[in-house]
Amino acid sequence: MATHDTIKRDDAAYCAGGSGVCGCHAQRTARYTERSGVSRFVRVLVAFSAIVYLLVVAFGCESTKSESSTVEATKEAAWEHYANAEYSQADALFREVLAQKPADSEARTGRGWSLIHLRTLDGAINVLRVVPPTDSTWYFAARAGLAVAYDATGQTGSTIAPINEVLTHDSVWVFFHDPRIDWRAMEYLRARNHLILGSQIDPTLESAVAATNRLTRDVAPSVAPLDPVNSATWEANGVEYMTLAEAVLKRLEQLNAIGTE
Repeated sequence: MATHDTIKRDDAAYCAGGSGVCGCHAQRTARYTERSGVSRFVRVLVAFSAIVYLLVVAFGCESTKSESSTVEATKEAAWEHYANAEYSQADALFREVLAQKPADSEARTGRGWSLIHLRTLDGAINVLRVVPPTDSTWYFAARAGLAVAYDATGQTGSTIAPINEVLTHDSVWVFFHDPRIDWRAMEYLRARNHLILGSQIDPTLESAVAATNRLTRDVAPSVAPLDPVNSATWEANGVEYMTLAEAVLKRLEQLNAIGTE
């Protein structure tokens, strides 16, 4: 018959042997302790990862803001050079912006106009023609620049379409970075190019006369408008001409001279 001491020794052996209820409890305790340690490690790792992520995001946002501020400041400086007729300096700064943001419509437009003034006309055309119509703030300034560059390179057939776009969009359009470039300049080019193309697109010179008369009303309101069917109006600077085409040409020269006084 087992004594009390024998039972205690057996129970001690039972627990120490890792079997039965006591053994399971010991194992569960060990596993819980191990899991707790792992859990604490995981929580620390997650917290550390979250902090790193927040720092990266914050740094990225600050970096983006800084880059954006630099680009805007560079464009502003470029326009200041442009306004001072320092077109080489303006072009250099616009190129600097485009090196960082190749699709920047403002920088493309500014560079295009700078190149026009520098008489680098083919380069201006290449830059201006890629300004997308979705960016209406700069698209029409770019189209006006294209018209000027096409006209200066003798591409008469290409000059009229961008002018029509600009003046259809805004009949009193003005390039806000260069008030010298406005609807009057566009109408002058439109009339002159219609006159040059003549029989190809405007055999009656209706469009050329309409553009010339609009300029006349604005620049020299005291001068009678041209009337295609009344040869008595075919005059400029008090001189009458035998043909309507010659009268339009001389009237444009008269208006251009007045406009540049």
